[in-house]
Amino acid sequence: MTTHSPVNDLLTAMTAAALADTGIAAIIGADGMKDRRLLRSAQPYLMVGEVTVTDLSTDDDGLIEALVSVQAWSSLSRREAESLAAMVRAVLQDAALSLAHARLIALRHIKTVSRREAKTGLYLAELQFRAVIE
Repeated sequence: MTTHSPVNDLLTAMTAAALADTGIAAIIGADGMKDRRLLRSAQPYLMVGEVTVTDLSTDDDGLIEALVSVQAWSSLSRREAESLAAMVRAVLQDAALSLAHARLIALRHIKTVSRREAKTGLYLAELQFRAVIE
């Protein structure tokens, strides 16, 4: 028996939407969105960060909330990371994404936090989105 994950459907749709944007694709390339940090990856790039899922259902309706972090990494500058993050936010905010085995009710940007990672020296702009899925 195969079960489908609405969260994986959401991440797939978010990745496809970001990479379909010509501005984002021109900056990070076709393989510039990753699900883990690779130490020798070309900069800049996007990475899916932490995902937290909460069951909101009151019966068996399958309603869930997913808090999804998307990270923009840059070795050049905070400005580059924040500019890339702003482009991602513009594409994903209130996007009507089609999910393979679920229905996206809402996708909203909650906040963006940027910083320089002391350990790597890289700049990071981290966006957090809230998705409601059934």
